[in-house]
Order: sequence, then structure tokens, then C-alpha cells
Amino acid sequence: MAGDPARIDRALKQALRELLLLQSSDWQFLIATGAAIDYAERRFATHYVELKRHLDLVRRMVANPTPDPTEILYLDTMEMLDRVFPDMELSWYSAQGSPAGSPPSAQHSLASGARGAKA
Repeated sequence: MAGDPARIDRALKQALRELLLLQSSDWQFLIATGAAIDYAERRFATHYVELKRHLDLVRRMVANPTPDPTEILYLDTMEMLDRVFPDMELSWYSAQGSPAGSPPSAQHSLASGARGAKA
């Protein structure tokens, strides 16, 4: 990796947080039942955009060893706003260190997205 491994790790963890927030809620149920359509659509879209933005940030960090100060500020801010699962480790979601019962497709999606696949 050309960039700072610790910073890349932080950005990957934040992307994973966004993915978990995107997948773990009942956004689709709220939309389908009409219970809170505007709220659910807004939250779903926000987590999706943030996931893509963090994966793009990781790609730029890997390609460029000199960080953009605005991107570092963005990462710092997002870590404060969405700080769910603060002790999360990326190794839990890798093929080598996957937890029992974690879906391989989710592991592959996050890992391949961080390595340059189109999101």
C-alpha cells in the first residue's frame, strides 16, 4: 500500500460501519409499510452514499501516500458521527479471520470494494 496503513484501516472500518448500518436496520420494512417512508429512504440513501464515499476514500489513500487534509477531516468527522462498534476489527470480516457464521458474500463484497472494484 502506498498510503498510511493506519489511516486506510480507519477508513475501511468506517466503510464497514456504514455497510452494517445500511444492512442492519429495517429500512425496507419502514418503506414498504409506509410507517416512516421519508425517514427510512433518507437514512438508507445516506448510509449508501457514505459507504461509497468511504470506499472511494480508501482507493485514493492507497494510490496517494500524501493525504488530502479535507479527506482526513471528513474521516475524523464521520468517525465521531457514526461511532457504532468502536472495537470492530477488519480481521473479523476477512477470509483468514472470519467469525463463525459470517456470510462469505459480505466478506468478499467489502474486501473487493476496497481493492478497486466499482461500488
